[in-house]
Amino acid sequence: MKKNYILSALFCLTIGGGYFNSASASLITQVNSVDGLGDQANFKIENFEDNQLSAGINFSSSTGVYNAPADDFSSGHTPSGKYGLTTNSYPDPITMTFKNPTTALGLFFGNDDTCCTDNFTAYLDIFTNSGEVETISVIANMNNWADQFIGFVSEILITKVVFRYGFDGTAPLHVFIDDVRYKATAESISLPGTLSLTLLAGLGLLRRKTFS
Repeated sequence: MKKNYILSALFCLTIGGGYFNSASASLITQVNSVDGLGDQANFKIENFEDNQLSAGINFSSSTGVYNAPADDFSSGHTPSGKYGLTTNSYPDPITMTFKNPTTALGLFFGNDDTCCTDNFTAYLDIFTNSGEVETISVIANMNNWADQFIGFVSEILITKVVFRYGFDGTAPLHVFIDDVRYKATAESISLPGTLSLTLLAGLGLLRRKTFS
């Protein structure tokens, strides 16, 4: 009987571990429009029209970031206003770090100019306190307008997001983003954490059965 309990426990851990991994991936859902993010009442929007950036999110790159005129970076086309955010050098990605973890973010991007490359893919690398959990992407339409949206909703708390051009961040263009939306208040219970507690409870049951 002890062997049966041990085998059952190993089976549960194996299946549970597999479910843990597959569930982790499914906890991030890519969305392709502002509406896909959900109710906008709980979102903050940074449109880079002045130098007073939102206190809840920090934008950075290895060479620094600055508010850039859309006339220079997206042929004057933005989702709102006349400015967006870019870096002081390419191919620097833009890192967005949250004061408080979020569960949703979306942004528009441009400066996808055929002058410098035939095509590229834009990426969002998504992080929790434990490290990177997901990468989402969209192929740039190469019209040099800030008219493409990329975003996600999450069932786990996100602490950092990195936006980049090219698979390894080497597309020969300055990244340019505008109208960054993020959920200002986030409450979430991580499913992997719940699964871990379930597995621990199962091991406790195994111990009682084994040594009784």
